[in-house]
Amino acid sequence: RARIAAAVEQLRAAGQPIDEAAIAAQLNAPAEVDPDLVVVLGPSDRLPDSLVWELAYSELVFLPIDWAQLAPSHLEDAIASYGHRHRRFGGID
Repeated sequence: RARIAAAVEQLRAAGQPIDEAAIAAQLNAPAEVDPDLVVVLGPSDRLPDSLVWELAYSELVFLPIDWAQLAPSHLEDAIASYGHRHRRFGGID
Protein backbone atom coordinates (compact mmCIF):
# COMPACT_ATOMS: atom_id res chain seq x y z
CA ARG A 1 0.00 0.00 0.00
CA ALA A 2 2.78 2.38 0.89
CA ARG A 3 4.51 1.80 -2.47
CA ILE A 4 1.29 2.47 -4.39
CA ALA A 5 0.59 5.60 -2.34
CA ALA A 6 4.16 6.83 -2.93
CA ALA A 7 3.83 6.17 -6.67
CA VAL A 8 0.58 8.13 -6.82
CA GLU A 9 2.14 10.99 -4.85
CA GLN A 10 5.13 11.10 -7.21
CA LEU A 11 2.81 11.25 -10.22
CA ARG A 12 0.72 13.98 -8.59
CA ALA A 13 3.80 16.03 -7.69
CA ALA A 14 5.06 15.75 -11.27
CA GLY A 15 1.68 16.86 -12.62
CA GLN A 16 1.23 13.60 -14.52
CA PRO A 17 -2.12 11.87 -15.02
CA ILE A 18 -2.95 9.28 -12.41
CA ASP A 19 -4.28 6.16 -14.10
CA GLU A 20 -3.52 2.44 -14.07
CA ALA A 21 -0.83 2.67 -16.75
CA ALA A 22 0.96 5.56 -15.04
CA ILE A 23 0.91 3.82 -11.64
CA ALA A 24 2.20 0.57 -13.17
CA ALA A 25 5.01 2.43 -14.94
CA GLN A 26 5.96 4.18 -11.70
CA LEU A 27 5.97 0.93 -9.71
CA ASN A 28 7.91 -1.03 -12.33
CA ALA A 29 10.57 1.62 -13.00
CA PRO A 30 13.17 1.24 -14.34
CA ALA A 31 11.58 -1.79 -16.06
CA GLU A 32 9.08 -0.98 -18.79
CA VAL A 33 6.67 -3.89 -18.22
CA ASP A 34 5.30 -6.09 -15.45
CA PRO A 35 7.63 -8.95 -14.47
CA ASP A 36 6.93 -12.37 -15.96
CA LEU A 37 8.50 -14.18 -13.02
CA VAL A 38 8.58 -13.27 -9.33
CA VAL A 39 10.68 -15.37 -6.97
CA VAL A 40 9.17 -15.32 -3.49
CA LEU A 41 11.42 -16.30 -0.61
CA GLY A 42 9.64 -18.02 2.25
CA PRO A 43 6.60 -20.22 2.69
CA SER A 44 4.23 -20.71 -0.23
CA ASP A 45 1.17 -19.81 1.83
CA ARG A 46 2.23 -16.18 2.29
CA LEU A 47 2.43 -13.53 -0.41
CA PRO A 48 4.46 -10.39 0.22
CA ASP A 49 2.20 -7.38 0.73
CA SER A 50 4.79 -5.16 -0.92
CA LEU A 51 4.34 -6.82 -4.31
CA VAL A 52 0.56 -7.02 -4.70
CA TRP A 53 0.54 -4.86 -7.83
CA GLU A 54 3.39 -6.73 -9.50
CA LEU A 55 1.92 -10.15 -8.74
CA ALA A 56 -1.25 -9.58 -10.75
CA TYR A 57 0.15 -10.90 -14.05
CA SER A 58 3.31 -12.66 -12.90
CA GLU A 59 4.21 -16.30 -12.47
CA LEU A 60 5.31 -17.09 -8.92
CA VAL A 61 8.05 -19.43 -7.82
CA PHE A 62 8.30 -19.99 -4.07
CA LEU A 63 11.64 -20.88 -2.50
CA PRO A 64 11.39 -21.99 1.14
CA ILE A 65 14.60 -20.20 2.11
CA ASP A 66 15.56 -16.80 3.43
CA TRP A 67 17.61 -14.11 1.69
CA ALA A 68 20.89 -15.16 3.33
CA GLN A 69 20.56 -18.68 1.87
CA LEU A 70 19.77 -17.57 -1.69
CA ALA A 71 22.33 -18.88 -4.20
CA PRO A 72 22.64 -18.66 -7.99
CA SER A 73 21.50 -22.29 -8.25
CA HIS A 74 18.19 -21.34 -6.61
CA LEU A 75 17.56 -18.71 -9.29
CA GLU A 76 18.51 -21.18 -12.03
CA ASP A 77 15.99 -23.66 -10.59
CA ALA A 78 13.30 -20.95 -10.43
CA ILE A 79 13.87 -19.99 -14.07
CA ALA A 80 13.79 -23.66 -15.11
CA SER A 81 10.51 -24.12 -13.23
CA TYR A 82 9.08 -21.08 -14.99
CA GLY A 83 10.16 -22.44 -18.36
CA HIS A 84 8.27 -25.70 -17.84
CA ARG A 85 4.94 -24.15 -16.90
CA HIS A 86 1.84 -24.28 -19.07
CA ARG A 87 0.29 -20.82 -19.04
CA ARG A 88 -3.31 -20.41 -20.20
CA PHE A 89 -3.61 -16.67 -19.56
CA GLY A 90 -6.99 -17.01 -17.86
CA GLY A 91 -8.32 -19.63 -20.26
CA ILE A 92 -9.31 -23.15 -19.40
CA ASP A 93 -8.42 -26.40 -21.12
